[in-house]
Amino acid sequence: MNTPTFKHTPGPWHYSKGKVNHFVSTANGDVICKVDGSRIPSIDARQEATARLLTAAPQLLSELKFLVGVAERNGVDPWTLRGCLKVIAEAEGKS
Repeated sequence: MNTPTFKHTPGPWHYSKGKVNHFVSTANGDVICKVDGSRIPSIDARQEATARLLTAAPQLLSELKFLVGVAERNGVDPWTLRGCLKVIAEAEGKS
């Protein structure tokens, strides 16, 4: 069985706010995704937080992989890293 190779849009990604909606874009301005905003402040704040978390995703994945590598080289028990390894696998389409 062939496992598909998932390749996300390379980072860094950038956050921007339109009149209502929130956007995650590439460095050259290509929109990766739009998160619907709201004119209700409490809902809009949650939507903005979601867009900002999405914006950080490539860097979070990269840093997590780096930290797992450091931990593995320093003899950390793989069982301890299982949550991190699961998240990396999910992000890379391997789970």
